[in-house]
Amino acid sequence: VNKATADKKDKAKLFICPYDSGHHTLNQFEGISSYRPADPDKKEYVEIETVKLDDFLKDEKIDVVKMDVEGCEVMTLKGMENIIKKYKPKMFVEFFPLLINKMGDSTKEFAKILFDNYSVFIIPKQYNASNTELLEVKSYEELMDRCSGEKDHLNLFVK
Repeated sequence: VNKATADKKDKAKLFICPYDSGHHTLNQFEGISSYRPADPDKKEYVEIETVKLDDFLKDEKIDVVKMDVEGCEVMTLKGMENIIKKYKPKMFVEFFPLLINKMGDSTKEFAKILFDNYSVFIIPKQYNASNTELLEVKSYEELMDRCSGEKDHLNLFVK
């Protein structure tokens, strides 16, 4: 489905990352170029429709969500408030403060949405089948303390 998740139905620019197809991002190029230098003269984008998951999946029961949306996590979470309230799906979510901030959103708002609805766990960076212990975090401050630098990110499991 050629759509992007957000907090409203609209149109947006999807900027194409020149060094990694997993880093395309909505509405701004700065997240791409601040993570790894990219030539600003080669900004490419496509226009894409955005959707709220609450509307797009309104008749679907949602059990699990995997979210890695390059800084658009706050917009996506706001667009699925009803899904969260109704189904409390387990979620695997990337937490990348640099990209959330470049999007113009707040890491505190991201954390508030999660902590108000879920128990939050960090998936170890060296995750493998023999290392399945998750680290529970209880606050925004503890979550931020686990990020070791501006370009660090965490993978979270919430339930």
